Amino acid sequence: MHNEPAKHASAMDWIGKSLGQYQLLRLLGTGGMGQVFEALDTTLKRRVAVKIIRTKHRRKPHAKQRFLREARILSQVDDPHICRVLEFVEQGDVEALVVEYIQGKSLESRMDGGFDEPLKLQIASQLLQGVASAHRMGIVHRDLKPGNIMLTPQGNVKILDFGVAMVLADESDVTIDMPPGKELTDAMSRALETHMGGIVGTPRYMSPEQARGDTATTASDIYALGLIFQHLFTGQSPYPTSTSPVGLLWRVMNAETHPITGLNKELTHLIQSMTQLNPAQRPSASELLSLLNRYLDRPTRILHRTLRFTAVAALGLAAIVSSYAYVTTSRAQAQTQQTLAESQAVNSFLKDVLSAASPERMGRDVKMVDVLDDALVKSEERFAQQPLVLARTLETLGETFYAMGSREQSVACFEKSRELRLQTQGEHHPDTLLSGHNLANLMLEMGRANDAETLEYRVWTYMEQTLGANHPQSLQCKNLYALIINACGRTSEAQTLWQQVVEAQRDHPDVPEAQRLIAMENLALCYMGQYRFQDAEPLLEASLEAKRAALGDNHPRTFDAMNNLAATWMRTGRTAQALTLLQKVHALERQHLGEKHPNSLNSMCNLAEALLREGRIDESEELLQQHDTLALEVLGPDHPINLSAPCRMAMVHWARGNLSEASHDNAKGLSALVAKMGPNQPFVLNQGRIQARIIRGLGDVEAAIERLQSLLQRCTAHLESGHAVTCGIARDLAACLRSQGRSDAADKLKSEYGPFFVDTDLPEQVK
Repeated sequence: MHNEPAKHASAMDWIGKSLGQYQLLRLLGTGGMGQVFEALDTTLKRRVAVKIIRTKHRRKPHAKQRFLREARILSQVDDPHICRVLEFVEQGDVEALVVEYIQGKSLESRMDGGFDEPLKLQIASQLLQGVASAHRMGIVHRDLKPGNIMLTPQGNVKILDFGVAMVLADESDVTIDMPPGKELTDAMSRALETHMGGIVGTPRYMSPEQARGDTATTASDIYALGLIFQHLFTGQSPYPTSTSPVGLLWRVMNAETHPITGLNKELTHLIQSMTQLNPAQRPSASELLSLLNRYLDRPTRILHRTLRFTAVAALGLAAIVSSYAYVTTSRAQAQTQQTLAESQAVNSFLKDVLSAASPERMGRDVKMVDVLDDALVKSEERFAQQPLVLARTLETLGETFYAMGSREQSVACFEKSRELRLQTQGEHHPDTLLSGHNLANLMLEMGRANDAETLEYRVWTYMEQTLGANHPQSLQCKNLYALIINACGRTSEAQTLWQQVVEAQRDHPDVPEAQRLIAMENLALCYMGQYRFQDAEPLLEASLEAKRAALGDNHPRTFDAMNNLAATWMRTGRTAQALTLLQKVHALERQHLGEKHPNSLNSMCNLAEALLREGRIDESEELLQQHDTLALEVLGPDHPINLSAPCRMAMVHWARGNLSEASHDNAKGLSALVAKMGPNQPFVLNQGRIQARIIRGLGDVEAAIERLQSLLQRCTAHLESGHAVTCGIARDLAACLRSQGRSDAADKLKSEYGPFFVDTDLPEQVK
């Protein structure tokens, strides 16, 4: 039998005793609901933490329900930054929760000791990841505070004590929970009695709505995180430490915190957005994580390498208006009176337009695209005499169109906005330069590489002229320009530029490690495009190792590095390793980014290819079908990813030996790509090569030769002679000619375009 202390024994009497299979070793701490012990799991031989509910609370049914709710909630959450529940134990009149044992110290104990900036950012990012995971399951913590956050010696974050958390659908009553040693004064008690329901949480980190007695939501957790971030980054408590309980409650209810000082504008605006008095104006945890990731890139560049837009979660006024607030926050523009007036004008306009277009007022089913189209027309009417306000409105609408997959409308908005800035602010104003840089990014994604090249070249050359060739901003513009010309087929030129960027950044004192990794990885991707996978592999392995060390395993940039390395492994014969890595990264991206995030879609597509290469055709086909359904919803029907969907399915048909179906699907996808991107883009030309390969497999070698000759002519006119696509087409043409006995012509091609590389684009099943 397991021994246990007497009914009224103290905490120390538990030491050395057992509760079920758990031997209690030492007291770790005491909270409002019970005592926490370090214990040994005598069955599995591991250390755990055991939380025993207080005797006085066991007599209250609601307390037991709350304790059980903690176990139930924690058992549903599987996130590396949330303390994992292992078991609920009930023995006699003793109830206990068994959770993972976490070594480290609380954030509260280290808050005033100071952290370096990278560790602060790492802590903030991990907190947002954990909270985002809980919120996706509809779980609200309701008592986030530094004392409920543990830091391991490795700098990893663990969120503890979901004892006052609730599932959103759970409407059970809760009780007031004050910190140990704090008692409610009569005045505060009277104030609290004026509200319906109970208040849960620690006052110093409580949201205003919780202090008023309103229902806590995910936005309440965001407010608490904002206060934690303010304390973490400024080193000062958000409220005066000498405030009386009544004074503190008044400050909490009215969001009267200390002004944020000593931080740069971006972090200041991020925290301010989290601590808005109105819960509807606070970003979600996922959106904040994206904004923080964007900020993590900002020390490495002022101009963005890629466009990241605020997603619109649902049709409604708050979603769009708050979307604009997030965008202006991320830009970190100076808060002048003019900027403030522009922001107010845009928000007021969006409120009027979207309110007028709501289904309730119009009496019909209104689609978001219809609302945005209406807003676009009205914005040009209202702000005809205010070009800068119109420019900002167009950018907001463009970002929203982008988030909804309406790429053409998005580009149109950005083009109009940039034209207004050119006319009003001039080509070299920082806002105009940023507008052009972001528009070039979008054009590149839309397959308009030639337009993007002209635009980005002007931005890049101006930055070099004014800041110098080795200034971090100039190097970032050079990086994007290299991406663009690489997409145009000028691989050697892009490689030279990236090599210059990598060399310039190597010992540059103002270039952080993250920026160096970006350039190094781009160079590796350039090598991959030239089928120089052996050159790319060590760069990608080094990049992944560095990102894991700097950002952790669960950072989006780490996911990118894992994807790229796996793609290289697939083409160097390490398919099984690539499959294992892709399965891991896809699971991580779905967990941390969501299954509809573009990164998750990309890893899903890569995983389907790895499965096909391993001969697991049915699994590959099922995954591709899931991918294409989600990509259509997220990216829209005109995105190149969706236009090429039949081409991906053609590989599945080919692997099964159904060449006729493969030919039909690939031709369908190829036709759509030509119409969208033009016939001379490297990706389109290579897809034409695959079509010729299928035709040859069907036995029509002469038709394959004719097609390959036409493709080679286009490559010669539009790509470098040594481009990988050009060489691949020449190799396939030589093989067809040799099969027809035309060895002289085949040898001539090999002499001109060789030596030919091994074709790693296609799985073995379809070669």
